[in-house]
Amino acid sequence: MRADRSVRAVILIATLVGCLVAGAGVAETDRDTEAISLELAEMFHDDQAERREGRMNAARDRARLDRVREYLMTDKLTTPADYFHAAMIFQHSTDRTGRDHIVAHVLATMAAFEGHAGARWLSAAALDRALEFTGEKQFFGTQMRRNRKGQWVGGEHDRYRTEALRQAFEVRE
Repeated sequence: MRADRSVRAVILIATLVGCLVAGAGVAETDRDTEAISLELAEMFHDDQAERREGRMNAARDRARLDRVREYLMTDKLTTPADYFHAAMIFQHSTDRTGRDHIVAHVLATMAAFEGHAGARWLSAAALDRALEFTGEKQFFGTQMRRNRKGQWVGGEHDRYRTEALRQAFEVRE
């Protein structure tokens, strides 16, 4: 009888300790996930601010891209916003092969699947940039360039870009 109580007590204590340890692990994982999401958001905002203010810096872009690559390769992107922020960092890569822009397209598409506002346009823009870097014509015509007079002009779009596709990807005319 006394041995039964001791065994039950040991089992109860072991169960409680196991729950506490498991709970602590989840809480730590949640904190890590939140910290990564906050870092990605900060990198995104820095990236956007630099572009708005005309103070882009290739070294800072590379550092952000390297950090985002690390999170991507270790499966640390977990929210639609994470995928969107990472996509924008990849979109601003200077990789001339178009590979990083394909990754940007995939990440933005994932964010769009998960319901992130604005991700559909970024998916289209990343595809267009990847096509440009590989010598192909843009599909959606999202990538603007300055002409010889310094005016911004839109890229040509593919003949298969229908009005329904343009609207679905939130591409303005």
